[in-house]
Amino acid sequence: MFLVLDERTLELLDFPRLLSLLAQETATVRGKEMALELRPAVDPAETEAAQVMTSEAVAFLREGELSLDGVEEIRACLTRATKGGRLASRELWEVATTIGAGERIRGVLRERGGEALRRLSSRLREGGELGAELKRCLVPPGELADGASPLLRSLRLELRDAEASLRRTLEDTARRLYERGLLQEPVVVLRDGRGCLPVKQEHKEAVDGLVHAASNTGATLFVEPREAFRQGDRLRTLYSRTEAEAERILWQLSVLVGAAAGEIEETAAALAELDLSLAKGRLGIVWEGERPVFNRQGHLRIRGGRHPLLGERAVPIDLEVGDRCLALVVTGPNTGGKTAALKLAGIMVLMAQSGLRLPAAEVEVPVFRRVLADIGDAQSLEGDTSTFSSHLRRIMAILEQASPHTLALLDEIGAGTDPEEGAALAQAILETLVEKECRVVVTTHYGRLKAFVHGHSRMENAAVGFDPPTGAPTYRLVQGIPGESEALAIARRLGLSGEVIDRAGELLGPEQVRLGELLRHLEEERAGLARAREEGERAAAQAERSLVAAAEAERKTMERVREAYAEARSLLAEAGREAETALKKLRRATTREEFEVWRDKMRSLQRRVPDVQWDCHLGTPDGKEAGRPAQGERQTFLEKSGSISSEIDLRGERVEDALARLDKYLDDCLLAGVARVRIIHGKGTGALRAAVRDYLKGSDGITSCRSGENGEGGEGVTVADLE
Repeated sequence: MFLVLDERTLELLDFPRLLSLLAQETATVRGKEMALELRPAVDPAETEAAQVMTSEAVAFLREGELSLDGVEEIRACLTRATKGGRLASRELWEVATTIGAGERIRGVLRERGGEALRRLSSRLREGGELGAELKRCLVPPGELADGASPLLRSLRLELRDAEASLRRTLEDTARRLYERGLLQEPVVVLRDGRGCLPVKQEHKEAVDGLVHAASNTGATLFVEPREAFRQGDRLRTLYSRTEAEAERILWQLSVLVGAAAGEIEETAAALAELDLSLAKGRLGIVWEGERPVFNRQGHLRIRGGRHPLLGERAVPIDLEVGDRCLALVVTGPNTGGKTAALKLAGIMVLMAQSGLRLPAAEVEVPVFRRVLADIGDAQSLEGDTSTFSSHLRRIMAILEQASPHTLALLDEIGAGTDPEEGAALAQAILETLVEKECRVVVTTHYGRLKAFVHGHSRMENAAVGFDPPTGAPTYRLVQGIPGESEALAIARRLGLSGEVIDRAGELLGPEQVRLGELLRHLEEERAGLARAREEGERAAAQAERSLVAAAEAERKTMERVREAYAEARSLLAEAGREAETALKKLRRATTREEFEVWRDKMRSLQRRVPDVQWDCHLGTPDGKEAGRPAQGERQTFLEKSGSISSEIDLRGERVEDALARLDKYLDDCLLAGVARVRIIHGKGTGALRAAVRDYLKGSDGITSCRSGENGEGGEGVTVADLE
């Protein structure tokens, strides 16, 4: 179901020009036709589905293009085959390439397409036996292959041999006759399918053969020599048999195509729809278009809308109608963009309901059932129709069809007649349209209409921008205030005599002058506020960029800190491992030399990691020659700065911290010669107890460990024996 439109409305809103742009993006004949015949839908489900398909096409194209090579226009030949007609080999080849393209594209869509494109791919039928048969029987660019049938292959081989034999005979005869001076030149020519020689007129009696034709001047006769008669007859027989076999094959293939015409047509139609969807996607990418949001409240809202036909010259426009107001009345100077704003509203609605992406920052649009427009001058001398009467007839039709689901666009409403009567008529028309809940956008110069709209709760004024200092239009739309026509300012800028302009100002009357000054003052204030807002936005953007830069700098600093911390941890871990090894070696040292080596190693570690608090100092041997200690006696060369307790309390600590303390404690105990330690970890959840015991089992120097006995603390304590 499509939007109710007449050709006049489509032309007024430049929709055919837009469709021409769309058609340029298609790749097939049928796709181009569909683009030029595209019409907006009115069913919400259809409009939403069309936008989903276009969105998927945009996403698909951003990953890479899709070639539609091989897709041909085959509707006419399918129709003929369905009716029992014979298709030419070229037509059969086009059917074959279309089927092949459908198979190829089906695979691509299933691999890369979204849900809607994959659903479309299900309509692309596989070639099956027909596709295979067409590929077997045909070769590019659409000729029957020798292997189309065994008989055709045999006949064509015979034909080529017969042609070669006849040519040799004719060439030998031509050479002989040329040497005798009987031929114009020693060449072989074809006349009516027969091999002939160009014999001079005066020597025709000297050449035995049949004359088939003569040159324009009659000086040359084309003669088939008698010695070639039999070969020529055989060649013509082979031609006839070969053509008959080719005809039989073409009929056979045509019957197969006719039987499968329905499925082939479904594939061709789906390929055309795909072509159109991809064309919409390409335009959406070019326009940097947005997907519209549809609503059921009759609310049309455009933010940053750019007319698609204006390209880079388009000025972004904001426009809203249907929410707080049903009718938007646009006023302002000529050439200021009033009609452009009117057309933008119409073209955006048509595009949204046609499945096209919109060149705008944001668009919310209802699904209209009618879009009706009266734009421009429809005066007709032949029909004895004035500008006013032609506009009025158009407006009468709009009033008759207006409804809550209608968008009416009226340019210069009430123009073309007495201003007072025109303004009154315009007011009555607006009241009628609003009573019918119609959404309306109109343009006007009537001051009376501006005042009326200002006091109406369901209508709103809007002004096209005008830069007072330069006197130039800005082409932007500002809702909430009426615009001034600026006729005198424009006339002054265009060079009209100052005396004439001054006199015109005197004739305006004080109230009109004050109104104009008020509107100009409002515009200056609005422009100032707009500039302040832009400056504020720029400052906010700059502040945001500074914050982002500061955050990035902080991120890099923290990253460097983390890297340095990781490096330090790695260094400490390495030093810890080396210290553990050195301490164990010190503990087991039995000679002065061995002791001094590992003492120096420990001092070297202290110098490498100076900020670590070392809890022990390195002593020296007692001056005696070091030897193996006596049985039951433990020799140590490391003196602690204080006594070592035989128990450590880890309760309340995190596992990681507790194990670090335990590790250091056990090293001190080993060096101090402590034989047994009591580790208090408490019962709690058991996590710390399990971590402590796992650690003890994997530690050197621990000979055994067990839970505390009665009186030792039970499961809240682990008792460990040291070497």
